[in-house]
Amino acid sequence: MLTALHALVYSDDPAATRAFFADVLRWPFISEGEHGDAGVGGAGTGGRDPNEWLIFRTGPSEIGVHPTAGEHLGEHWTAPRKHSISLICDHLEITMAELAGRGARFNGEPSDLGFGRGVLVRVPGADDLLLYEPKHAVAHSLPAPARGTVPATDAEWEQHYTPEAIWSGNPNGGLVAEAARLTPGRAVEVGCGEGADAVWLARQGWDVTAFDVAESALSRGRESAERAGVTVDWRRGALLEVDLPVAVFDLVSVCYPALRRSPGRDAEHALLALVGPGGRLLMLSHADVDREHSLQHGFDPEDYVNVDDVRAVIPADWTIETDERRSRDVPTGAGAGHHTDLVLVARRAD
Repeated sequence: MLTALHALVYSDDPAATRAFFADVLRWPFISEGEHGDAGVGGAGTGGRDPNEWLIFRTGPSEIGVHPTAGEHLGEHWTAPRKHSISLICDHLEITMAELAGRGARFNGEPSDLGFGRGVLVRVPGADDLLLYEPKHAVAHSLPAPARGTVPATDAEWEQHYTPEAIWSGNPNGGLVAEAARLTPGRAVEVGCGEGADAVWLARQGWDVTAFDVAESALSRGRESAERAGVTVDWRRGALLEVDLPVAVFDLVSVCYPALRRSPGRDAEHALLALVGPGGRLLMLSHADVDREHSLQHGFDPEDYVNVDDVRAVIPADWTIETDERRSRDVPTGAGAGHHTDLVLVARRAD
């Protein structure tokens, strides 16, 4: 089956062009060429040898077909048969400023191209690229095919998040509904992913710590926090490994976790240990998971901690404030296929 579209840029100065893609556009890459080595850019070889081929992951893409001849306003026009590469953005001026801050230079000023507003970006050693904000319908935002399996190791989670943003970028509705009624204090976001929940909490005035095993996910979280003008203490690590103080957090947020079960219920007890006196543990989980369907995709939900597991270890002197099914509406991102949540909120005694 087809797996990708591969484009080539022919350059008089390959090293400069590759540096532009890596440093200005910040596309992740593998290095695989004369030396025969391969690895994810920034985590593997990170090669910059002019003799070493770098292959870049460009993110979401789409392809259109343009005629070589036609009529417009009574005039006949023709165009050479060719292939071209353009960069699409959501806001032209903001994107130009962002790229200029990384050293990009432009040919001319933005102009109306009919199909969008655009400007030419200079690419060292190669032809210019068109950067434009489209007026036409776009295909790159169509839902991607469902991913086949849940990553099992830290390295797999890193690869899972590296190519492109996975989630919608919006905070989880269950968290918003529950946290909105609380007085902001100190919060920790467990398995924060790309950080939308952590950034939202910080914007509400919470002092937030967020951790995940994937640096590629944390990097997106940092960028989101910077855009939002908030501060989050981002930490890399797993629940049972990350260095966190215990019994100090007013809110421990655990949204759709991928925490492995263990005979000693290590993950469940670690979550409870983070909650300070009077604090709350919030857990969101998908309801009605079809185990047989999941097994066909290499995922066994019984291997992972769920709401029932956490509820079972809550001490008797804690108060369960919320324990219910709740509908959810997430139109975009990897979670768009789930429509019902299990919501558990437990408050530790003062």
